[in-house]
Amino acid sequence: MRYRLELVLAFPLVALVMAVYPSLALKENGAAQAHETLTRELLLMASAIACGLLMGVLLWLNIPILQSIFAPIAPTNVQVW
Repeated sequence: MRYRLELVLAFPLVALVMAVYPSLALKENGAAQAHETLTRELLLMASAIACGLLMGVLLWLNIPILQSIFAPIAPTNVQVW
């Protein structure tokens, strides 16, 4: 198999990580201002670790139903003119 479609299931956690970081950046004197303190942000670290673990598990997991849902379908008998 060429693509790991199971990684689509990790998108909500990836979106969470991408949403938490800007919220830290908008805080006055937030952790995003001093990158050394990012590891002290519990929500950011928890979501990043959970996202990494989920992606690691999904790389080894095979979910056959996703192959049928996302199967490419080429058009047949399409008339251009």
